[in-house]
Amino acid sequence: MRRNPSDTIHRVQILFTALAPTCDPVIQNLKASTMKTTSVKMSAPFTLDARPARSETRFPAAKLTGLVIVALLPALFWTAILAAVSNAIGFALSTAAMFVTASAIALFLTVIYAAISAGSDQA
Repeated sequence: MRRNPSDTIHRVQILFTALAPTCDPVIQNLKASTMKTTSVKMSAPFTLDARPARSETRFPAAKLTGLVIVALLPALFWTAILAAVSNAIGFALSTAAMFVTASAIALFLTVIYAAISAGSDQA
């Protein structure tokens, strides 16, 4: 036995009509709570003058750790890659050449790290 869709719609309408008096206060309360306006205080964004002074101190160990991670580890990694590639093509680099290469990479990354670190101390 199949039901007629219009019959089902009619039953749902009767159900909602019967429940409407009980649901109406809840719906009105929900509408009232969502329609409340709140005042928002707008403040100026932080500027260099309005920024609070930093009370924390930077530890030298943290800077040294940052230097090792940012400069020395990549320098050693790329020097090892260079040594592996040069050995693979049959050209062995001297220890002095690898030392100079690692030193140049580390010096370059140290300068970049120092600039970034100095900028973050002022901010």
